[in-house]
Amino acid sequence: MIALVIFMTPLQHFIELSRPQHYGLSLLVLGSGYLFQCAFSWRKLTKLERLCYLTTGLFFESVSIIFIENSWLGSKSTVPTEAQEDLRKYLMVYYLFFGLLMSSLWLWLVYQKTRSNTQNKETRDS
Repeated sequence: MIALVIFMTPLQHFIELSRPQHYGLSLLVLGSGYLFQCAFSWRKLTKLERLCYLTTGLFFESVSIIFIENSWLGSKSTVPTEAQEDLRKYLMVYYLFFGLLMSSLWLWLVYQKTRSNTQNKETRDS
């Protein structure tokens, strides 16, 4: 909820930020929320749920740090150098891989929960 408020607030009117830095602040709060939720619910979560929360939190945190530290990622801020263009391509591949890994973990979690709920329902019916 706080991440949405930061995203919707025009922070550029109060402090000098590029668009990627503004998005980075929102993602930082969102990623922190996943990590705090994991920490507070540690004993109640299964190992797979912990892994899902941790990877999602770390994913959003790492994206936010990249956005905050590299204001040139905005298309209108500056003309990127050759090294920055290479870094941009590397980051896209890295985050594509990390995003697919994270999505796969969440899908596996949903599959496991659905399967266990179906098995519990079948045992109650018989």
